[in-house]
Amino acid sequence: MFVTDEAGNPIKGALIKAFSLDWGVMYPHFEEWGVTDKEGKYNFMLPTGNWVFIASSGWDYAAQNPNKGLFLQTTAYIDSDVFITLKPSKSTSVEVIDERGAPLPMDEIYVLVSKYVPAVPPAFVGRTTTGVLTLLTNIEDQNLTVIAIKRTSTNSDGYILVKEVKPEDQMVNIISSMNSSKLLVTAYETDGSLSNYWDIEFRLPDLYLGNWVFLFPITGRSLFHITPMNVVVNARYIPPGWYYYFESIALTLQANSEYSYSFGGKGSFRMWIVKQDTQLWFDIRDEFGNVLAFYSDPTGGRNITLRVFEGDSEVYRDNIGNYIPGTLFYGVGRTFTDSARFELYADLGPLGGLGKVSMSGLLYDESRLVKYRDMQSEDFALHIPTEYFWNVSRQVRVQTFIDTLEAVYKSMGACLGERLQGKPHRVEVNLEWCGVAGTNFIGFGVGVARWPVHVHHGWVGCSLARAWAHVLFHTATSILRRMPAFL
Repeated sequence: MFVTDEAGNPIKGALIKAFSLDWGVMYPHFEEWGVTDKEGKYNFMLPTGNWVFIASSGWDYAAQNPNKGLFLQTTAYIDSDVFITLKPSKSTSVEVIDERGAPLPMDEIYVLVSKYVPAVPPAFVGRTTTGVLTLLTNIEDQNLTVIAIKRTSTNSDGYILVKEVKPEDQMVNIISSMNSSKLLVTAYETDGSLSNYWDIEFRLPDLYLGNWVFLFPITGRSLFHITPMNVVVNARYIPPGWYYYFESIALTLQANSEYSYSFGGKGSFRMWIVKQDTQLWFDIRDEFGNVLAFYSDPTGGRNITLRVFEGDSEVYRDNIGNYIPGTLFYGVGRTFTDSARFELYADLGPLGGLGKVSMSGLLYDESRLVKYRDMQSEDFALHIPTEYFWNVSRQVRVQTFIDTLEAVYKSMGACLGERLQGKPHRVEVNLEWCGVAGTNFIGFGVGVARWPVHVHHGWVGCSLARAWAHVLFHTATSILRRMPAFL
């Protein structure tokens, strides 16, 4: 590939992606991009087939050419060595305005070919200091999806604006924050003062699969203007030397609506146990019910030391913070006697004023054992923790899990040409961060089962479909023989 500007000059650092129309794969993979050399060249090694090639400005070009960007595309059938040049043939304008119609400078502008959403992630094309970006392109008879990003600061709101535009020559495409959704995010320290140690990740599942993230600082209290759509947000608290990452919040944003979330304040800590194999969950929440997903201390690790005693003998001792880096779920792998006692020491750092925590007592005390309930959905008998364990940031997600489980089950039955409904199945959710499957069973950890898959369908494959496929591969030779197309 050879990428040039409108005058034929090579573009160093242009971002390159190849997407297979035949196989649905990308090179480089996932959210990575190839980068052209100083001669504007990038080499692919590709299997024979139909391919789409996409190139965008890249960071160097954007820095040297404010208010200007490139987005180029071509298709080709590749069955031998070939040299392809991507060069703009026309220009179109993208103008970003606020609610009052005033120009809105943007820190980053990304572009996708609308027909390939969500197959190909967004390509960075440039930034604008004036609110107007001249986009050089060669796109014909296809719409483009533009994402305009403005970062938060002490004197500026944050913006995430999305619009599908027509790249017609000399046309001006207006992207307005009018009728947007407003999301107010406030971050606190333990003493109730506003904090500058928080930031927030945004994912836009309506536009692409995967985990492409837009990161914004929270300047104590930050207001975001967002085009109405589904978003997934994760808060992060990063005081000096420490790192805390909170579980996802899923929002379906409506036009002209306001939303607010708060983070931080005083924290709480509980240790929950499932007796079988001594499954542990260190339940750490902030003052507003946001659930910590994982954390690390200044060493890059965690000190969570557990000691177990049976009678006068110490039968278990380990720093379980060393295992499965960062997560707060851990299975000891053995069940102790009912009379076993424990001592726990954990350094939780500055989050919520928790600091160094120590606790002791009867290991399988009733107050620490996870409470379960049995439910019956259309096709499953479910043995799951009670509602408390599904409650994340004011969202109770048990029904989301059940609905998604049913949907995946029915879809697999339709794909295989079999009626799977009505056959007895049992699903058990335990205290793990992942799922597990064998020859005749499937299990889910609550850490995965409560993912907000209702707005981020890319996560369904991780949490449900893979585990079901694993079961089917093991159990049904007849099904395996009929699954090549499904694979």
